[in-house]
Amino acid sequence: MNSNNRDEIEGVRSRLELLIAANHAELSKRIERLEERLASSIAELKAIIAGLDQRVSVLETGFVELKEKFTSLKITVIVTGLSATLTIILGVGAINVSLLSGMIGAFESGRGMGSEGMEIRHQLQALQQQSSRSQQQTEAIQQQTVKLQQQTDAMQLQMREMQEQTRSLQKQTDSLQQQTSGLREEMREVKRLVERRNASDQPPR
Repeated sequence: MNSNNRDEIEGVRSRLELLIAANHAELSKRIERLEERLASSIAELKAIIAGLDQRVSVLETGFVELKEKFTSLKITVIVTGLSATLTIILGVGAINVSLLSGMIGAFESGRGMGSEGMEIRHQLQALQQQSSRSQQQTEAIQQQTVKLQQQTDAMQLQMREMQEQTRSLQKQTDSLQQQTSGLREEMREVKRLVERRNASDQPPR
């Protein structure tokens, strides 16, 4: 009777050990597969983040170039404005000198001012043309400024979107890493439980 009971207990114990070993092996395989998938997902996310960082670097370079363009454009605007102003001032001065010289000459010689008036009209027309060209240059510069500002706004919008994507991906990466840590801790706990059960199933010596 005792021998039969011991045989039966040993049989049950053997089956339990086999079942525990099988469950332990299955759990180990499942956790390994999960860890592999998580590691792959983390690697993909890191690659995406690296790509976003590269795009951010490109955008930063673009910002530097736009800043240089703005600086050059400001210098062009200043030079054009000064040139136009000087042209107008010098033109008006030349007209005044011509007018004064013509008036003095006409007064002294008693002649009419027909030829002097014609010369003054020509100078006025030339001055108006120069002023018109300066205005066209100013308008073209203003259009370039608007385009550059639009490009800057678009790049800033892209930068904000990419920063938001980077933050979202970083959160996903952190979450996956936490899940991986949790799975590893569960695996260690399962191993500890199996070891304790195996120890409790050992026959006393």
